[in-house]
Amino acid sequence: MGDFRRVVFCCLLTVVRCKMSGCIMGEMVWAVFQGIADLGRGGYEQCNAAHDGCWFPARVASFDGDFYIVEWDDGDRLHRRVPAGLVRRRFTEELCSVPVVYDSDDPEDLWQPSEIPCTILLRLHWNASKVKWRKKAVSKLRKEHLPDEVIGGFEWHVIFRFRVVNQCERVFKTIHKVLKTCADPEECYAHEYVKGIEYVGDDPNTRKVSGRHLHEQRDEL
Repeated sequence: MGDFRRVVFCCLLTVVRCKMSGCIMGEMVWAVFQGIADLGRGGYEQCNAAHDGCWFPARVASFDGDFYIVEWDDGDRLHRRVPAGLVRRRFTEELCSVPVVYDSDDPEDLWQPSEIPCTILLRLHWNASKVKWRKKAVSKLRKEHLPDEVIGGFEWHVIFRFRVVNQCERVFKTIHKVLKTCADPEECYAHEYVKGIEYVGDDPNTRKVSGRHLHEQRDEL
């Protein structure tokens, strides 16, 4: 099974199974806000996909035909129904495809997503657009926090995975303690390399409640 960015989400509602080759529920995405916004040109104007400033961070909440229902990161409740062609993965910039629904009444045909280790997404400062700076940042963070796995290749993100949940939680709290001193994360350099941090998948508390203190690699068929 590939990393979490390629995990396929499946759900069962009575006898209907939902399969997606696109974005999954809860996935972090960029989506076009189809209303009026301040695009930094001296006033409010109608947004469109051609303007980078109209792509706002969000999470997939649900599906509606050829549309995604998103939750905007800033809490805005307007224009949450977005066509699939105007939603893209936050990490890879790939456009999300349209959900496809298949009928199935065979319980054995249900697919379960692979469990992933405790995973942290680190959002780097804009300096990360410079390759030399980004490589130095990832190297320093890796040496300091000793993740079991590093998923790189992104311009402004790096992903750390930890088999031991307590270690994952300790790293998160260490970095978050520094970041929470910032009034404006976009302008704050309290941490030399990181401007934002979040868990991907289940957080440590959820894992501990279900007894998953240590991630065991599972063979995939």
